[in-house]
Amino acid sequence: MKKCKSFIDYTIDDFKATPSIDDEERYIEGEVRKEQVIEWVNRFVQSSSLVELQMTAFIYKESDFYKEHKINIDFFIWQYIFFDINDKKRFNIIMQYIPTDFSVNFRLLHPICHLYDANEVLASYTYPYGTKQTRDKHKRELKKIC
Repeated sequence: MKKCKSFIDYTIDDFKATPSIDDEERYIEGEVRKEQVIEWVNRFVQSSSLVELQMTAFIYKESDFYKEHKINIDFFIWQYIFFDINDKKRFNIIMQYIPTDFSVNFRLLHPICHLYDANEVLASYTYPYGTKQTRDKHKRELKKIC
């Protein structure tokens, strides 16, 4: 058996990448942020009524965590939805919540029409503000989306 002769006498195992102090600090900050995100996800997921979900969303939007990191509330609403996508109570709560939060209203409605049965979404959606014409307009807009 012939043995290959190498031009070098070292291998990749001889090298070890060591993170810089900045890298280590960023990693630690990322881990802390991850724990905070998990804590907020748990808060949202545990909401068992419209009032609880609204209160959690309000507290989140006023929190230092939101002001510092600006993680869009849509992320937490999706975590709430996907925690148990087949839960009818959760569906009803989310359909009541969406029209009350202008920051998520139409951004979430379109994907929700594809996630749930479009007819159920249309039947459950009610826009609570304005005149009858305004409410009807919002319902028509939703029909176009679904």
